[in-house]
Amino acid sequence: MYSRVDNKKTASNYIKKEGHYLIGYHTTGYSRIKDTYERLLCYATKHGMEITGYYYEDILLDELTVEGYERYLIKVSIRIIDEHEAS
Repeated sequence: MYSRVDNKKTASNYIKKEGHYLIGYHTTGYSRIKDTYERLLCYATKHGMEITGYYYEDILLDELTVEGYERYLIKVSIRIIDEHEAS
C-alpha cells in the first residue's frame, strides 16, 4: 500500500496495480531524485515503452541502516503498458 502525495490536504492510500514495471535505483539523496525519474523516462522513450499511472518510491535503505538522507537507497518504479493492453 502506498500513500499518494498531491496538493490536497486529505490523506489517501493507493494500492499498486499488478503488471510489469520499469525500475531504477537511486543512491544520491532526495535532492537529486529527479535525475532517476528523468533516466527512467529517457529509457522508456528510447526503447519504445509506454508508461502509465503513478511513480512509486520504495526506500530500501533509510536512517536505520545508513547515515544521512544523501545515502538512502530508493527504488523508483513506473508501470509499463504491455502489448496486449495497448491494443
